[in-house]
Amino acid sequence: MSDQEPEKKVEPPLIILKNIHKAFNGQDILNGVNLEVNQGETLVIIGGSGTGKSVTLKHIVRILTPDKGQVFVDGIEVSKPMKSSKIAEYRRKIGYLFQSGALINWLNVYDNIALPLRENTTLSEKEIKAKVDEKLNLLELEQAVRKFPSEISGGMKKRAGMARAIIANPKILLYDEPTSGLDPIMSANINQMVNLMKKELSVTQIMVTHDMNSAYAVADKIAMLYKGNIIFYGTPDEIKQSQDERIQHFIQGIPSKIEI
Repeated sequence: MSDQEPEKKVEPPLIILKNIHKAFNGQDILNGVNLEVNQGETLVIIGGSGTGKSVTLKHIVRILTPDKGQVFVDGIEVSKPMKSSKIAEYRRKIGYLFQSGALINWLNVYDNIALPLRENTTLSEKEIKAKVDEKLNLLELEQAVRKFPSEISGGMKKRAGMARAIIANPKILLYDEPTSGLDPIMSANINQMVNLMKKELSVTQIMVTHDMNSAYAVADKIAMLYKGNIIFYGTPDEIKQSQDERIQHFIQGIPSKIEI
């Protein structure tokens, strides 16, 4: 009998972006982006305004498709032509939290969270209520259940948006500037929420942000976009030690020289 440990099976990355190019009106936004995200990992994409962070997310959720390159999610190429029914089926694997939370103003918190289940499943109202109540409890939203978006705080809107994003138990969660416009305490609450999703739901997460406090608080890996390219990929500790002046200027908030 061998004393050797059996080799552990290495799972392929859940999300793979290969040589992604995207231009709008002749202007290159993404210029050969390569990224991999493993199952259960939280990747944070950082970079200045207009560097293609949100455009990258939109390729994963298939709001956009690349001019060149491939996107693979869960072993399937999602950048190739697909029937609308297949696109809808694929998107059910993904929860997307927008900057504003993107709540519907004329629906209360409960109905906002229940909406994806009412639109995309055949669950009874009793079954829907059980699932909504579970998410309300997880995100401490019980007191806001009958309130409308105009009646709750910015941080609570983000939590309600998160509850809606996870109501169908997605494999992947995407966050587009989730702490934008929030004070430091609210931002810390959002960071805790992101970490809670990883712990409780074991989801794979990608966050786009320029908030380095958030990046350090939640990231397993950080990727930095600069002029349409990934110029850094590694851990939070590794990016702090980077000798690249462009990276240090960004993460420390040091203004670069402006060419006139």
